[in-house]
Amino acid sequence: MAKLFFFMPMILFFGVFALLVIGFFGIIAKLINKTKADVWAGTLREKKHNTKDVDDDGFHKTEHFYILYFDTDKGERRLGVAKQVYDSWEISDKAKKEKGKIWPAKII
Repeated sequence: MAKLFFFMPMILFFGVFALLVIGFFGIIAKLINKTKADVWAGTLREKKHNTKDVDDDGFHKTEHFYILYFDTDKGERRLGVAKQVYDSWEISDKAKKEKGKIWPAKII
């Protein structure tokens, strides 16, 4: 009985921690599955490159954000992408997002 009284707070702590970790990964898996299930086709309407200056512990750096805006059959879609992907797209390029894929592909 004394051991149970001694170890119960640790068991509760690790139990709650395990539930939080499982919940976090569950949310990530749900978002990925939702993205993969989405299907659309559209045209690239706009490209935006935003920057944000960050001062972190005395170090100055600039963060870059690359966003593609598509007009689709389901409304506007906005995608945050890496610089290489951003540079590979031109305004009025056609795109198609297929089921099971995370990113849209150019239609030539």
